[in-house]
Amino acid sequence: MKPKMPSGKTINLLIVTAFFPPIKSVASQRLLSFVKYLPSDRYSIKVLTIGKGIDFQSHFPNIHNVEVFFISNRQLLQLAGFDTPANYLVHKIKALYNKIILRAGVNPYGKWAKRVVKKAEHLHRGWPIDMVLASYPTHEALQAGMAVAKKFNLHFVADLRDGITNNDSNAISSKAAVRLEDEIAKNASLVISVSKPILEYFHVKHPEYKNPFAEIRNGFDFEPVEGYIPNKDFTVTYAGKFYGERRPDLFFKAIESLIKRSLIENIQIKLIGVPANYRVPAALESKVTALPYQPYEQTIKYLQKSDSLLLILGESKYKGIFSGKLFDYLGTYRSIIALCDPNDVAANLIRRCNTGFVASTNNQSEIETAVLRSYELWKQGRQLPINKETINAHHRREQAARLHNAILQLTSDE
Repeated sequence: MKPKMPSGKTINLLIVTAFFPPIKSVASQRLLSFVKYLPSDRYSIKVLTIGKGIDFQSHFPNIHNVEVFFISNRQLLQLAGFDTPANYLVHKIKALYNKIILRAGVNPYGKWAKRVVKKAEHLHRGWPIDMVLASYPTHEALQAGMAVAKKFNLHFVADLRDGITNNDSNAISSKAAVRLEDEIAKNASLVISVSKPILEYFHVKHPEYKNPFAEIRNGFDFEPVEGYIPNKDFTVTYAGKFYGERRPDLFFKAIESLIKRSLIENIQIKLIGVPANYRVPAALESKVTALPYQPYEQTIKYLQKSDSLLLILGESKYKGIFSGKLFDYLGTYRSIIALCDPNDVAANLIRRCNTGFVASTNNQSEIETAVLRSYELWKQGRQLPINKETINAHHRREQAARLHNAILQLTSDE
């Protein structure tokens, strides 16, 4: 029987996710934006997430329509974390350990998922759930959300975020990924993700899925500031992590080459919140500053005080890769040096917003050209004439409004 949800009533929305504050990640901020910006007069929200947690209301006093339940994970084998700084070798060992246990079929959140289902069943008795939204990564969160939705015949919203079988960084076994995606195609009322190519992949692979799709991008969560004052030194900032193909090696080589040929001078490179899993060439040691992880608001201030922002995406056989940091970069109104697939969504959005210079990830000559073009802007004391309307449409409240409109499609009368 198809789930029913009368229009006009407050929607009791249950969100299941392994990523939520205080966890520090783009995935965490994505889910926070949903509870922050979905209309408070239309939604009553409860979040089931992982960990010992925080006093959510004291940290987010302006969010009134949500209650967060932190459920501990009692699994014996758990994933290694990367929140605390570690040297290059320790970081590599942690990454290898995580890959091994996931490829071996271990469910590091398995017991947590079972406790999530029990908690949801308890909540449903006093707070009848209308809809479940579960978010990837962590297949256990999606499976727990589907289990609750099936048990009570509820609408199930699958947030695939970066995709499952079409995800280069997906560490779970391929068979498990295929099974999970097949289950979603059978049970979801709405499938959302960060980009159209990811949704198109799902649509082609699962023609049996006949329900709606919605592209909900990650967005930025601050008000853009007008005006630009160039730094004394050309300052390029990178925020986030390096992993897999997302590495700064060729960028550093390009900078070395430009300095050696006297094409650039007075450059400073700032790396914010990057684990120590990279090496800085000796010639650039005085020009590269590594800063520890910063709270979101402080990171934005660093970005806004920069002359240019560095984006590194690496190569991928799949399309639809934005990277969450791109939207924060856009909101600063600063030029972007983008090392990415020139034919994928990130490059296309940067061109559409007229906010930066694109270079192929593995082409040093193109990277040097992109750096020089941004460097020339700094020398002229200006930024690009950006498309502010398109950029501002990527504020998280605008993306949450897109999610709200997609959810309205599922109500029986609207």
